[in-house]
Amino acid sequence: MLSESFLQDLSGRLGHDTVTAAELIPNTISVPDSTEKYIIRNARDQWLLIISSEVSPSIVKRAVDRQHQVRSLLREAAVESIELPLIEGLVAEKSYAVWRWRQPLSSKRLRLKIERMLLAP
Repeated sequence: MLSESFLQDLSGRLGHDTVTAAELIPNTISVPDSTEKYIIRNARDQWLLIISSEVSPSIVKRAVDRQHQVRSLLREAAVESIELPLIEGLVAEKSYAVWRWRQPLSSKRLRLKIERMLLAP
C-alpha cells in the first residue's frame, strides 16, 4: 500500500489537488520482479503510477532512461510517439514513474478501426 506522505508528495509534484484515491491494478502474472501499478486520482485527473519491486528496485528507472535514450534518437513528429513520465524518482529505495492516464483503445471492432485511423492516418 502507498503511504500517505508519498501520496501527498505526488500531489504537490503533480501541481494539482490532493490525490484522493490510489487503486492497485492487479498483476495477471506475478513474478518476483513484477512492478506494482496504480491508478491515482484526484477530483479532476488520473495518472498511472508504476513502482519497481524490491527484487529489482531500479527496473522502472532503467525503462524511463531507455525512453529518454530512444527519444533522443528520433526526429520531429516521431518524438511525440514516446511519452515521458511526468514524475520519476525513488520511494522506499524503489524507482517509480507517473504518466498521464490514457484511455485504452476500444475492444469493439468498428470503434477500434476508427480510433486507429484517428491515431495513425
